[in-house]
Amino acid sequence: LKAREGGSLFELMHRWGIENEVQLSYKSFPGLGNLITKIGAKENGEDSAYWQYWINNEYAKVGASEYIPKEEDKIVWKFTPTPNDI
Repeated sequence: LKAREGGSLFELMHRWGIENEVQLSYKSFPGLGNLITKIGAKENGEDSAYWQYWINNEYAKVGASEYIPKEEDKIVWKFTPTPNDI
């Protein structure tokens, strides 16, 4: 995926889901943004795992709707327990 200037990671993921016919679900939280809750068949809470993302091998410190990707970023989504359990 290519970062588009000014677009959030959430917007990028939303476009990716549409373009690739991958189901993407989310919940909106006022003041906090959108939380991705399902990608494909994996939904948050299954097997105590949740969708989380890393930027350049570092755990993200903000939600996907708050992060504006840079072209050189390597972003990896993982369906995993909380970072403290990894």
